[in-house]
Amino acid sequence: MKIFMATPTRDLERAHPEYVRARDSLLKNGLALPKDYQLAYRYVEGLSILSQARALITSLCLASGADYIFMVDDDIFFRPEDLRAAVLSGLPIVGLPCLLHEEPRADGEDRVHTLNYSVFSGDPQVEDKDWRQVRAVGAGALLVKAEVFHAMKRIRPHFIS
Repeated sequence: MKIFMATPTRDLERAHPEYVRARDSLLKNGLALPKDYQLAYRYVEGLSILSQARALITSLCLASGADYIFMVDDDIFFRPEDLRAAVLSGLPIVGLPCLLHEEPRADGEDRVHTLNYSVFSGDPQVEDKDWRQVRAVGAGALLVKAEVFHAMKRIRPHFIS
């Protein structure tokens, strides 16, 4: 099994430290999956329009022969163990529970918002993921089986090159 992890970014040097910590932990320690797997990492830098970067990431993933694509933005806090749970769920599209950090307010207090965007979502405060289906998905921390994109290509060949 191959997981293609990619980050769209304007400037990777400005990535949020929590994203960098989670990414580095994942790349160093892996996912402890019960099957053999490979984790490939790539960042796509310099495209000013996020949708273009995501389209390029999708094309790179499909060309690599990966089984999964994991897109995670450079301002998203994610936990590697949540990615492991998402892979083990076997679900086709999973939005990982993630935290989005905002700059400190004028009074010095940090504002951190918990986001649950997902086709399937888990509560970031719960260790055992009870994935639930929802109607919409964001792409801040998104795991998608490559077969989803292959099915889309069969339906709309012009959609994915």
